[in-house]
Amino acid sequence: MTSIARRQIPQLVDFDRVREALNRFSLDAVVCSLPHNVHYLSGLDAPPLWHFPTYAFAIVPAKGAPAIVLSGLQLSTLAEMELWIEDVYPFSRGENIVYDAGSLLETEQYIRDLKSELRDKTSGTPFEAVVRALRDRGLLNGRLGFDDPGVIGKLPTGSLNSFDAVDVMRAVRMVKTEAEIQRMREAATANQESALEAIRLIPLAKTVEEIILHYRAALALRGGEARYLLVGAPHKTGSFQHQFQDYPPRPGEFFMMDALGAKKHYHGDFGRTASWGEPDPKVRQRFDAMRQGFLAGLEKARPGVPLEDVREAVIDAVHKQGFSQFMACTPHSVGLEHTDMPRVPGQTVRANMTMNIDIVYMEAGFGALHLEDTFLVRQNGSELLTSGQTEMLVLE
Repeated sequence: MTSIARRQIPQLVDFDRVREALNRFSLDAVVCSLPHNVHYLSGLDAPPLWHFPTYAFAIVPAKGAPAIVLSGLQLSTLAEMELWIEDVYPFSRGENIVYDAGSLLETEQYIRDLKSELRDKTSGTPFEAVVRALRDRGLLNGRLGFDDPGVIGKLPTGSLNSFDAVDVMRAVRMVKTEAEIQRMREAATANQESALEAIRLIPLAKTVEEIILHYRAALALRGGEARYLLVGAPHKTGSFQHQFQDYPPRPGEFFMMDALGAKKHYHGDFGRTASWGEPDPKVRQRFDAMRQGFLAGLEKARPGVPLEDVREAVIDAVHKQGFSQFMACTPHSVGLEHTDMPRVPGQTVRANMTMNIDIVYMEAGFGALHLEDTFLVRQNGSELLTSGQTEMLVLE
């Protein structure tokens, strides 16, 4: 087959961690179709992957070589980039590109040769291709984990010994590889810079919608994609999550801002409180108490410490500052998902985990305060990925 130079990207996945998790849950393989897991396991990155369900599958056995199932149309991606999984099972309902020209580009020749090489392994549907890959590995009678259990009933086979592996993959991804940590740095920086740009616009904006649109545009210009920007003002505290955006910012008000965005599919999560003009002493006192809580949580977040203990450390520090009404704090991992961790109680901090301490206070008749930063947990301490400049932002 034609040999071409293809783009290589740093490998995100730690296959040893995946197999350790499979052994821990007594699984013979994991079958993933959720886009973030397929991307994590294989490196595949193409727009259809993120927008069409079951567009691709990544299969990792406890023993033996992994496999990737993808659309025949997507074989063109393999001419552009090297995946971390080499065994490909295409599916196609018929040819969609004509390669009859006498003279082809080097990449076109590569794709034509690849299609020819894989013709005998091509199935009509993604589900048939998954069964074929499992059968080739002797796994149809094994205990199989699926990150989307809804796929199981679509596979053209008899009953399977299946397991819901959503949290298995989250447990794997909770600890980041160095390549992932670099992506987290980029995402955290781009998201923070975009949020701060939007916050500084408050005195100039006619409506909150303008602030949100500016955040989205600023992040897009940095190569990212906004998920949401929540804005809470005193007269809208009870409804800010519904994103009623037509109300104008007002001088003398303070605003909580919660910005979630992604770059290269990894999430930045950033929160601040801004005041248009000097804030009321009560507002500043409460927010400064929350800042002390964040520092206490940052210090508490060490490998092996339960996330519940981090939460309690934050709340205790805030109460010691005289803010006894405070009650809400959510420490969580962040990565390919917003909360990139198993959704079960008893989670602990891990080394090489990227996490946020989400600190929010909402009170009807008062307003909303928010503070949130991303940091990397190392064995002997933490490294902030956002600025850590947690002071209230005072706008003139």
